[in-house]
Parts: sequence; structure tokens; C-alpha cells
Amino acid sequence: MESGQSQTASVSTSFSDVISSYWHKIRTPQFMLLFATLFLVLYVLLINLEANAGLLISMFFFSQVMVIFFAWIVVRHGVFDGKELEKEDEFGYEDFDHEKEVFTRDLNQVYHQLRDSQD
Repeated sequence: MESGQSQTASVSTSFSDVISSYWHKIRTPQFMLLFATLFLVLYVLLINLEANAGLLISMFFFSQVMVIFFAWIVVRHGVFDGKELEKEDEFGYEDFDHEKEVFTRDLNQVYHQLRDSQD
């Protein structure tokens, strides 16, 4: 009887580890952006294929929840490594030099910063 209980405990422990591992991957802004993009492509494809109206309506209402969850993930787990605004500062754009009117960081640098972040 004890071996059955220990197997159940080890299964539940490993299941919680799996859930924890997936949650760590899901809560990244990159994953949410990829998921939302694929969901949108699937939604548009199903509309063009004239899929079941009930399915499309369900996907539409799910997308509202997904957008809210996406915003929460980005706000909660997004990366900000810039300087904080001072009291007299109105804008916080660090990647644009207003005197020279040029961008100081390109998209590749931003991508690598997000990819290498630990949060």
C-alpha cells in the first residue's frame, strides 16, 4: 500500500514540475507574441475557409481574454533596462537621439536584449 502512495506522490511531484517548467516558458513576452500571431493566422485562415460560425465566435471571444493575458504578461514579466525618468523628463525614449535625430539602437540589439533576459 505504501509503494502505491509513494508512486502517486512522485507522479504528482513530477506533474507539478512539468507545469512549473511550462509556466516559466509561457510567461515570456516572446512566447505570447508567437502564440498570439499564430492564433491570428489560424483565425483568418478559418474565416477564409468558411469554418463553423460557432468555432469562429468562440475564437473571437477567446482572443479578447488572450489580449488581456498578453498585456499582463508583458507588463509583469517584460524587460526594462533603461534609466528611470527624472521629474523634468517628459519622454523616456532612450533609443532616439533628438539632437542628431537618429536611432541609437537597432532592432537586432533589442531582439538580443529580449532573448538574453533572464526574467
